[in-house]
Amino acid sequence: MLVGVAVMIASMPLTAAIARYQTKLQRQQMKNKDQRTSIMSEILNNIRSIKLYAWENSFAQRLFDVRNNKELAMLKKMGESTVFLLFLFRC
Repeated sequence: MLVGVAVMIASMPLTAAIARYQTKLQRQQMKNKDQRTSIMSEILNNIRSIKLYAWENSFAQRLFDVRNNKELAMLKKMGESTVFLLFLFRC
């Protein structure tokens, strides 16, 4: 029993570090979502001008850049840290 308690106490700093890392990732993910929402709002408010001047591709590229390069990469990091944390709990 004492060995189990010792392992649990020894793993607490690692668990706390992973939780802080996940919190940092979550904050960054919210900033990415805010940026994407801002771009979508800009697109919807100015849709007539965008269509008139044929700027669809440039706005779509900005939106996809935020979504694919920032948000999805952050989700991958968050998933990896969650898997590591679950592995730590299972051991």
